[in-house]
Amino acid sequence: MLTHFSRFIDHMEGHAKRELYAERASRLRESLNLLYCDGRYPRATTDDGKLLFFSDALNAAWPVISGVADFERGACTLERTLKDLEADHLVRLLFPPFEEGAGINPGKLADYPPGVRENGAQYSHGASWLVDALVRLSEMAAAAGEGEREKRYLGKAVDLWMKISPIAHTTADVIDCYGLPPHQQPADIYCGYGYDGRGGWSWYTGAAARMLSGAYAILGLKMKDGTLTIPDNLFEPRGTLQLKRLVYKGSACAPGKAENGIAARDGCDILPLRSKKR
Repeated sequence: MLTHFSRFIDHMEGHAKRELYAERASRLRESLNLLYCDGRYPRATTDDGKLLFFSDALNAAWPVISGVADFERGACTLERTLKDLEADHLVRLLFPPFEEGAGINPGKLADYPPGVRENGAQYSHGASWLVDALVRLSEMAAAAGEGEREKRYLGKAVDLWMKISPIAHTTADVIDCYGLPPHQQPADIYCGYGYDGRGGWSWYTGAAARMLSGAYAILGLKMKDGTLTIPDNLFEPRGTLQLKRLVYKGSACAPGKAENGIAARDGCDILPLRSKKR
């Protein structure tokens, strides 16, 4: 992420230091791409120098988010990894989980049983980076003029967001197994024999914050210089999702044209909210 901080480096330490960090970021990108093998980036390196490959949400999402991977490589990596991570009812952090006798100890995550927390369960705030990566792929597809892929990746981002959220676990047939309140974002959902679909920690603020950030990315909402920027297509469908109303600082935004300075572009009316009489 060195390139994202370049303007701050330029301001604090000067142009020469900015160029130094930019050159290092370029070298790091080249080195990471040299490690790319069989549709994946390695997750780690063992003490004896062996590259560790397995399907993992972070090393599928971050090559796209960071810009290390170009569009086609990023799309290929993400789609391949999702085949292992996405289940009918959740999104795993990694696959396969580590078990005793695997011959490799990746650290603390292997202290958990297979399919619990970081060791192959849905570890929600880690899995949520996949949503951001899919949104980024959608943006890259739009820039390349590939409308169908733009819609497909954005729709997939919505599908994954729904699976990671409590929404997918509150139907009558699964909520007893899930075991958590339906309005709280869980830290994790287990994925193993005897506890498949069971919710872990609830009221997990880190996961909730990541999910909120993912929702903003899907909708195209951004803060720029303290001002909320609302895209022209805010109310257009995104896969199965379609926004009907946006409330921001006491005002409601509905389809129409921009007013009162809340929207940076055309696309919504800003209507003051009326207080309900008690």
